[in-house]
Formats: sequence, C-alpha cells, structure tokens
Amino acid sequence: MNHLFPSYGLGSGLGVLAFAALLVGCASAPTKQLGESQAAYRAADEVGAGNHPEAAYHLKLAEDQIAAAKELMDGNRREKRMAKRHLQRAELDAELAIAYTRTAGAEERAKAAWHEVNELKKQSGMDDSRVREGMIEGEGQNR
Repeated sequence: MNHLFPSYGLGSGLGVLAFAALLVGCASAPTKQLGESQAAYRAADEVGAGNHPEAAYHLKLAEDQIAAAKELMDGNRREKRMAKRHLQRAELDAELAIAYTRTAGAEERAKAAWHEVNELKKQSGMDDSRVREGMIEGEGQNR
C-alpha cells in the first residue's frame, strides 16, 4: 500500500470529478458574464444612451470594461477573476446608462409638457398672477 498517495476508492474519483466541475464552472463564469454584459450594453445602446451625455459616458465605460475583460479572459485564474470583475462593472455601467437615458427622456417630456402649459396660458390670456388670483378666489368661494 502506498502511504504517500493513498487510494480512497470510488469516493476519490467523485472528488476529482467535483473538483474538475468546479474548475470548469470557474472558467466559464467570465464567458457567461461576458454575454450578460454585452446584452446590457446592447440594451443601453438601443434605448439611445449615446444621445445623452451622462448616459453616453457610462456606455463608453461599459464598452471599455468589456474590451479590457476580453483581453484577460484567456489568461490565468487571477486574470479570469479580473475579467469577471471588469464585466460586472461593464454591466453596471450599462444599466446606469439605461437609467440616465430614461431620466433624460422623462425630463424632456416634463419640459415639453411645461412648455405646452405655458403656451396654453398665453393663448387663453392668463398669466401666473391671474392663475394664482383665480385659485385664491376659487378657494374663497368653496368655503
């Protein structure tokens, strides 16, 4: 019996198999994360993130993080972990770009609505002071 490398029978084979599966899982993690990061980037691009300054900045950061990760993905374990972190940051930057784009869109719609309200006031001959007076008079009549 070899005491330096003892044989543990079937359990040893299962342990090696589990360890190999773990290594394969670790190796594929950056690949899976790459797909998720690229999908988030495409989504940000499709909602028009490039058309809004803050969103475009985060879209560019996501693009740069994905490029950096691609260079590290075929490296050693440490480089693969770094690649995964780059990809996670890329996904978050893409999500931020989407959020900034939606916020900018909401702001644009609010400004347009405000402009439309002001135009309607002008057309009806009301200014802010008359509107306030009307509100105060209306409040007095309701009491």
